[in-house]
Order: sequence, then C-alpha cells, then structure tokens
Amino acid sequence: NNASKISRAMVDQWIEILRQAPTARLKIVGIKSAASRSWLLNAFSNAEVSERVKLHDRLRIPDYDALLTTVDVALDSYPYNGGTTTIETLLAGVPVLTRSGPWSVSRSTLVALEPLGLSDWAVSSAEEFVARAVQIANGPLEPLEALRVQLPQRVRQSSLMDRVDFITHWEAALM
Repeated sequence: NNASKISRAMVDQWIEILRQAPTARLKIVGIKSAASRSWLLNAFSNAEVSERVKLHDRLRIPDYDALLTTVDVALDSYPYNGGTTTIETLLAGVPVLTRSGPWSVSRSTLVALEPLGLSDWAVSSAEEFVARAVQIANGPLEPLEALRVQLPQRVRQSSLMDRVDFITHWEAALM
C-alpha cells in the first residue's frame, strides 16, 4: 500500500518465496514513483523471477477491491505492517501473512489477526515468513479457499468491528 514500507530485506524474502514456490505470482500495489518501480523491477529481474511479478500504481478503491479478488494471500510488509489496508484485505476474504516485530508498527497486523483466531498467520522471523508463505503457496487450495469464504464474516463479527466497545475503551483511555 506504500512503496516506502518496502525494504530490500522484504524484497529478498519475496524473491525467495518465488524461487521456492514456482507457481506463485506476486502483485505489489502502491508503486507510483519511477525510481521505486525501477528499483523493484531490477531486483526481481536480477533474481530471474520478474515474469511472475506485477507492479501496480496506487489504485482507486474499486480497482483495489477488484484486484483483491485475484489473490489468494496478502504478504504484509515489514517492519512497517499494514493498518487500514490489512483490515480491508481481511474483509475482502484475503488472509494476511505477516511478520511481527518488537515495535508497534511491526505488530499492527498481529493485533488484527488475533481476534480472528489467526495469530498463526503472524511469524517472528524472515525465515519463518518465507517458509510459511512457501508452505501456503505449495499446499492444497481447499483450506485456503474455506478460510477465504468465512473470513469476511469473521471480521464483521469480531472485536475489530465493535464500534461501541472501541469507543468505550477509547473514552476510558482518555480519562
């Protein structure tokens, strides 16, 4: 959702996932600058996986929603996890694999996954991130498809969408 969140280490992990999951494809959204686009394309080309990578500029919400229907799993950025984009992705029925770290900016997706019973979609190292993504990519589609069907309802029924509870806690924190 923001090219500035993409580190070289993150790109290296994506490359390794693509190497180990030969049928996987990667779509990256939010790449509006020519410099970022060039840097990413060079990295993927040098690793000989660029034919399976598609870069997208920032998208309007309807276009982003349409794109989400074409992906099986979202790979979160690290160390800067998604926020609103993560919730929108989960509501669209797309599970998010994330790497959690010691900073609040690297734990925001875990905070969204926990009330959904999906804390196992959060890992703590780059190696675990790659291994889990490869496992999902090379694994059977049925469990993933079942999760995708139930995920929007799980999000809507979770504490993530409980406005009254959120406001009550927010007001208490301000007192």
